[in-house]
Amino acid sequence: MNPVEFYSKIKELLEQRVSFAVATVIKSVGSTPRKTNAKMIILANGEIIDSIGGGTLEALVIKEALTALSEGKSKVCDFDLFPGGRNPSGQLCGGQMSVFIEVFEKPAQLLIFGAGHIGYYLARLAVDLDFKVVVIDTRQEYLTPERFPKGELVLADSEYKKHFPKIDSSSWVVIVNHNQELDEKVLRKVLNSKAGYIGMIGSRRKVKEFKKKLEKNFEPKILEKIYAPIGLDLGGDLPAEIAISILAQIIQLKNKK
Repeated sequence: MNPVEFYSKIKELLEQRVSFAVATVIKSVGSTPRKTNAKMIILANGEIIDSIGGGTLEALVIKEALTALSEGKSKVCDFDLFPGGRNPSGQLCGGQMSVFIEVFEKPAQLLIFGAGHIGYYLARLAVDLDFKVVVIDTRQEYLTPERFPKGELVLADSEYKKHFPKIDSSSWVVIVNHNQELDEKVLRKVLNSKAGYIGMIGSRRKVKEFKKKLEKNFEPKILEKIYAPIGLDLGGDLPAEIAISILAQIIQLKNKK
């Protein structure tokens, strides 16, 4: 694969917002399968694009790349291509190779349930923080490109049975609906998910009542996942201030991971 095709593929993967790693040979001494600057792409499912030489060495690089992806950390790996060396590859070329594995993590997805005032400001701010923003509401009139020019808009039914977004560990869920009944329905659907964060707006009294109702169906450990009342206590009560407090909490937790 020539450089233009290779970097075009990286651009495509970045636009698709998926996790992947790029392995680059940064040092090559003696006889090695590929020389300095040879590259390959490793996807989170183990699929590869291009090659840095094949064989057992490449298999080791893929294994190291998958570990790096799971940990979310880039790293340098050194390999000796002869028996008895450091981190032996099993190949007998006789040389040495260092490979830099650069991790490109899937960008965080912010799922905003509720397209009202808080959801509006939250979406505007989150886009600038490189979140993939998805706004979900049961009211078509609130889900307009004019209000949310850069977010994905999802019109939900009142039971959230259709078009419910996929939730994984890169998802951050914010529940700011216009009524408590919808909040409870969303909570019941997301509590058993792998979401990295579940936050819900409401008074301490509302939160206490919700948790009491949910205790019948969910273990205490699951209910502890709920951040409610949502956001850091910054002392503000305007919609934009509440949105900032929510994002501040998310950023704080995200950077601790």
